[in-house]
Amino acid sequence: MSIQFDKEIFSNSNITLKVNFSGIKNDTVSSTDLKMSVYAYDKNGQPKFSETLDFIQVKSLYEHLNQISIIKDSTKATSGKFIETTDTVLEIIDGLKNIDLKLLKTVLDKFIGNEKVENLFKILSEVELKYLTTAHKHQIYQKELENLQKLLELDRKKSFMDIWC
Repeated sequence: MSIQFDKEIFSNSNITLKVNFSGIKNDTVSSTDLKMSVYAYDKNGQPKFSETLDFIQVKSLYEHLNQISIIKDSTKATSGKFIETTDTVLEIIDGLKNIDLKLLKTVLDKFIGNEKVENLFKILSEVELKYLTTAHKHQIYQKELENLQKLLELDRKKSFMDIWC
């Protein structure tokens, strides 16, 4: 398959923006030779700017654009999953797949308005995601243990049955 070496990206009455691939010889190219130039010129043909990207930079741009679902899949006209992420956010999102959603909703319900996400990240940085469910269960067990200790204390002071009868 052959690609167009020179491609107009945008044009209006004032400026034209193009990309140009170079380093391609006889329809073959190596990663060390491939370059992509992005350049613009005005309506009189005068250059406005030009920048050349090497293979690694072109690959990085491609991978970035490929994360956007409506660019990746041209059959889609909209996407509900567009979010700019860092590696840390992606790790958190992956970790959330294993979290009890009822527990997460309970945590989120405790926050109001725009503070929800900010406070969630504060909590998640203090307690690792994979231990969030365990921490919640521990809290429940701790409360039940306290209740049992209270009952035992009552039993020591006075017969437990005397309290209910």
